[in-house]
Amino acid sequence: MPHFAGAVDIVRMLQFSPGVVTSNDGDAAIHVRGSDAGQNLTLLNNAPVYSPAHLFNFFSVFNAAHIGGATFVKSGMPVQYGSALSSVLDIRTHTYTTDKFGIEGNIGLIESDLALQIPLAKKGSLYISGRHSYISWLSSIISRIDMMVKYEFGDYGITYVQDTGKAGRLVINSHFNHDNGRVKLGLYDATANLSWWDSTSSAILTTQLGKRASMENTIYATIFKNYFAANLIGNFFETPAAVTDIGLRNRTKWTLNKIELLGGFDYAYRRIQPQDIHSTLAVQTTKASTLQNTHEAALFASALYKPLPLLEIDAGIRLSLYSIKGKEFFNPEPRIMISVPFAIS
Repeated sequence: MPHFAGAVDIVRMLQFSPGVVTSNDGDAAIHVRGSDAGQNLTLLNNAPVYSPAHLFNFFSVFNAAHIGGATFVKSGMPVQYGSALSSVLDIRTHTYTTDKFGIEGNIGLIESDLALQIPLAKKGSLYISGRHSYISWLSSIISRIDMMVKYEFGDYGITYVQDTGKAGRLVINSHFNHDNGRVKLGLYDATANLSWWDSTSSAILTTQLGKRASMENTIYATIFKNYFAANLIGNFFETPAAVTDIGLRNRTKWTLNKIELLGGFDYAYRRIQPQDIHSTLAVQTTKASTLQNTHEAALFASALYKPLPLLEIDAGIRLSLYSIKGKEFFNPEPRIMISVPFAIS
């Protein structure tokens, strides 16, 4: 995979896909057919990731050695995905058990990472990875007596995989990433602090219901927080913001000859704290007056039919429900896609 400043990044590999562009040479964000990077849905083991990139989008928050696979959808959105206008990046950690110990690391110009693969007794495995920057030495070069700039970021993940026999396979994953920056201008008696972090945890139980049926159940929790504060000549202000998700997902798949059936549901309780400005120059705003509690649910079903080797028909419907402040919004989303793969020599 392509490297940037010595680091391997799966998102940069996806930038070579047709229809994906970047806004500048160092940008690691995904822009699909002119869309904004915020219009992509990023999932890690079925849990949403609200902060998939570090400062200026130079690095994504995913450690390459911790990734087992990824699905990138740019068109013909399947019914199991919602809340995405342009694309879906569905990343999965390692989901297999191993009987061998492994270690992998990388030393880059501005960051280093390390990953461990640890076999456990009774068909279990543990995967641990971490990455941390030492970019502050670069910022110290541009710092002066009257100006100081510091910045650092880090990503940390741990995954436990357990083969439970007839019950299926259990994958428990937790991921944490953070960014911290600080600027001090002595000439103007000013300081500024910018930080944000994203914590994503999930548990997936995959069960084989028979030779032709399987079920995947997920419970997840995601917390994203953003904080900016500044002090200018004794005047202080801050702008905190946060999003908390707790959700459930179910996917059930059946295979009947040439037809593949998929059904399931999604539910998420989401607590949103919009960005408010708290300042010594203005009236304080209490958090209770700005918090928004929302509920999002969906039922979906689809059928994939392959009547011919070179013909696929995928039809389905997704019924979405969104509730906020006592108001409910219902939206049916039917979809059908007919694809005929061909090659030009």
